[in-house]
Amino acid sequence: MTLRCMDALKTQMLHLIQAMGFRQMMVAVTLFALTCLIWLVLSLPGKKRWKIPVALAGAAGILSLALPWMRHTFTTWPAALLFPLVCCTAMILPITALQSIRTALLAPALILAPLWRTPLHTLLSRKLSLGVLLLGAATGLIAFYNAVKIPDVRETAVPIQNLPAELEDFRIVQLTDLHLGTIFTAPWLESVVEKVNALDADVIVLSGDLGESAPGLISDVLAPLEKLHARDGVFFTLGNHEMYQGREEWLRFYDTHGYRLLCDSHALIRRGNAALALGGADMRFHGSKEPSNIFDGVPDGAVRILISHVPDRPEEAEALGVALQLSGHTHGGLMPGVRQLVAASNGGYVSGLYKVGNMYLYVSNGTGLWSFVAARLFTPSEIACLRLVRAQ
Repeated sequence: MTLRCMDALKTQMLHLIQAMGFRQMMVAVTLFALTCLIWLVLSLPGKKRWKIPVALAGAAGILSLALPWMRHTFTTWPAALLFPLVCCTAMILPITALQSIRTALLAPALILAPLWRTPLHTLLSRKLSLGVLLLGAATGLIAFYNAVKIPDVRETAVPIQNLPAELEDFRIVQLTDLHLGTIFTAPWLESVVEKVNALDADVIVLSGDLGESAPGLISDVLAPLEKLHARDGVFFTLGNHEMYQGREEWLRFYDTHGYRLLCDSHALIRRGNAALALGGADMRFHGSKEPSNIFDGVPDGAVRILISHVPDRPEEAEALGVALQLSGHTHGGLMPGVRQLVAASNGGYVSGLYKVGNMYLYVSNGTGLWSFVAARLFTPSEIACLRLVRAQ
């Protein structure tokens, strides 16, 4: 019953987004959310004891949501300022969600009121307002901690048809969506790099959305990347945030530091008589080429692995003979409810390993996430470690 209701809600939300347009939908949701928050603040017990701090926290949370839309590129914010802002956002999101549900329940409660007044009295009670505030804030703090902590390693075995014996147990570590430069700073990255290097990977791939500012503004934060090492190299691809902050500047960054950027190109890795072709796709919703040229010149029998930031159109990769596609971008959906909507807008691909024809698609939850919505519930960040095994 609950799953059917969730599917119906998801379908209605998608129809609404298509009918109104995404921006108009976001404006409508924002106005409704603000109305709900204002009601919550005014209905809290006490004259000023709860109202003033909740109003200030709500304003700070909304401010941190608005900041990135003012500019796509900005200098690194002082952690002393930014952490409280994004923490307020993490708390405001579940508070608003709970208060929105409470507001939506008013309509049926009003209809029932002539026959049964208890639901309406309960929904309007000041005690419920306090309960919404405390439960939402506690949930938000947990979600914020889940977002900013050092990710755990998530190991996944990927069965590959006709995998050469020389490539059995070949290990690929994927980092994606680090969003460095705001709340994810150099010490956090140092810890991630140390954890990754301990895995002794054959290959490390960073599949886009590396920073939240132009690389020249966050050079100190990016510096620990130089310590990453793997047996056959460390490879990078572009994400949508690199486009927002200046594609050419990011291309110069990779070239200047000698990092191996795969952008509609591939690298060939050999193990004895076996070969593995590691290809990287450019961002396709920014006018880049189709992926058909990525594996030009790859020898017959080579295992093809594609890195593509967005998990869209995996059928195209499967048609190219790709055995495994590595993607990110979705952040795993962040939390229930949001996860279903994200999956629906990405062809159903949001987190984990999927079978697409003769190919596997792995969508990482992300190592970091977009800092200004730093909240995760039941969707942990991850350092993905994929082990190639022969399919039975």
